[in-house]
Amino acid sequence: MTERGAFPLEIERGRRATHYQNYALLYLITNMQVIARQGYDIFELEINGHDIHDAVDFAMTIFNDPAALGDLAPHEQYTGFLKDNQYFAWMEIYQSRFDDPRIERFLAQVRPVYNRSAGGYQTLYFMSPEAQQHLVVDEQERETTAFEGLDDDSASQ
Repeated sequence: MTERGAFPLEIERGRRATHYQNYALLYLITNMQVIARQGYDIFELEINGHDIHDAVDFAMTIFNDPAALGDLAPHEQYTGFLKDNQYFAWMEIYQSRFDDPRIERFLAQVRPVYNRSAGGYQTLYFMSPEAQQHLVVDEQERETTAFEGLDDDSASQ
């Protein structure tokens, strides 16, 4: 990891540097969660004075401003991955451990987050219960629909 939190091999990917910085975090943080569940304090591990928080901070910075890449990669970055929530499963795990307002704002736009290879609905597993919106069901309407059926217009659609 560079001093700024970039993963060198991912940043070397040119116009997809931002995408691959994120992609590395997807599986790195997922694996870190498994390691943490085994009792290791992996999220606080430092190597050469840097930790996972540096990599997360760098990713969030370059998502918002590719010019923050400086001379590491072209500033014109592929951004298609930002429209596919499967790439952000790592954020639910990270946010469940650390409160990052940037991640919370981002997740609010893409939830629920699902990634099959990272274990499924990460939102379901890691989202704080206090942050969840609760659906209020109209019991009378539900019973009426269940016992009387749908109206004719709904059934034909």
